[in-house]
Amino acid sequence: MRKIMGLMSLLAALLPAASTPPVLAGEVTPSLVLPAGTRLVDVRTPAEWADGHLPGATLLPLDQLAARVASVLPDRNAPIVVYCRSGNRSGQAQRFLRSLGYTNVENGGGATSLAARLGKPLVRD
Repeated sequence: MRKIMGLMSLLAALLPAASTPPVLAGEVTPSLVLPAGTRLVDVRTPAEWADGHLPGATLLPLDQLAARVASVLPDRNAPIVVYCRSGNRSGQAQRFLRSLGYTNVENGGGATSLAARLGKPLVRD
């Protein structure tokens, strides 16, 4: 039984779970500490933003990213964390920003889970 449990532990460590949240620079369990100057970018719709967003975040909906990125995120070397509802749109935004030469972009996943990892409440304007 010990051998089986040891093997299962080894496999669990080697094979990441599908639901494992993205690992961001500076992550400390159970809280997440972001580097100073990190830009939080919400790529959801304005309606989703109004339902609750991270304090200090910038709304830049995914469908407006290409048109507005240069004015909203002029520093291509600044740390940026993009987030959405589930991590799908933020993953698309991350890939797009990297294709434009942004060097320090991370996918924060869903707003609710990112807020929990940061220890911050979602806010409404």
